[in-house]
Amino acid sequence: MPNPEESLKFVTQIAKSASMEILILFSSTNGFLRTEKSGGLDSLNQIAFGGIKVKVLTPLDPTKEDKINLIKSKFDHIESRNLQANMQIGIGIIIVDKEKSLIFEIKDDAKDNFIESLGLAIYIEGKSTALSYATVFDSLWKQAEMFRQLQIHDLMQRELINIAAHELRTPIQPILGLTEIVKNKTKDREQKELLSIVISNANRLKKLSEDVLDVTKIESNTLDLNKERFYFRDTIVDIVNIYREELNQKNIKIKHFISDEDCLYADKNRVSQVVSNLISNSIKFIDDKRDGIIFITAEK
Repeated sequence: MPNPEESLKFVTQIAKSASMEILILFSSTNGFLRTEKSGGLDSLNQIAFGGIKVKVLTPLDPTKEDKINLIKSKFDHIESRNLQANMQIGIGIIIVDKEKSLIFEIKDDAKDNFIESLGLAIYIEGKSTALSYATVFDSLWKQAEMFRQLQIHDLMQRELINIAAHELRTPIQPILGLTEIVKNKTKDREQKELLSIVISNANRLKKLSEDVLDVTKIESNTLDLNKERFYFRDTIVDIVNIYREELNQKNIKIKHFISDEDCLYADKNRVSQVVSNLISNSIKFIDDKRDGIIFITAEK
């Protein structure tokens, strides 16, 4: 059928002729939107309300997910699942009662109008062909459910990690603050050394919880950068002081060649994290049996 207008009339006819089920594989998210705009989903929802099983598969563009889900919520008699966006196939397929199948060529998927978007259509009336397409549809249907379950699992995992990191960070600050107070008040050298170890490890735990939170933000695209002007040398000095106890224990010296005038415009916390990770890794991989030196330089 080379005429798109005739194809659309024909698909309406075979959909109304269904006695058991209608299976629809849209070519893309836009194909689904075109069907909704043309009133096709309304017709399918009425057919489904009459007792015919209607199942729809849609390759989902993540940027339009909210819009698609809102539309689907209006047609509660239609069973619907989403495929990954890379499952777009350039054709639309309709299978009726596993006996009839109609294949639409999508000539221009960017068009909002069905007539302008369609190319040729092929109608096949035969059980063997329809069953073949139905088997592919069922396989994709199961795959879509697995994909949905993986999304749910991934979301739950991120939320659990996020909550755990927040809960972990909450008690760390009072531990650091109170330990610093006790350390400043005590006169005993051995106790000061023990408290310094507590502070050092509490700082490492704090850094770990912040790193975990950052990973969850990066994965969910919610990481914001707060840019400001600051002197890089001051930042380096502050970070080195955090690792002072570990540096002394391994007899490691840090030498930095950074001018007092080196001013950065960046996210201070993120820059500090990078430098802190580099220093931490350097300390970790310096041999315990011999002294070491860490050099820090900065170039424009």
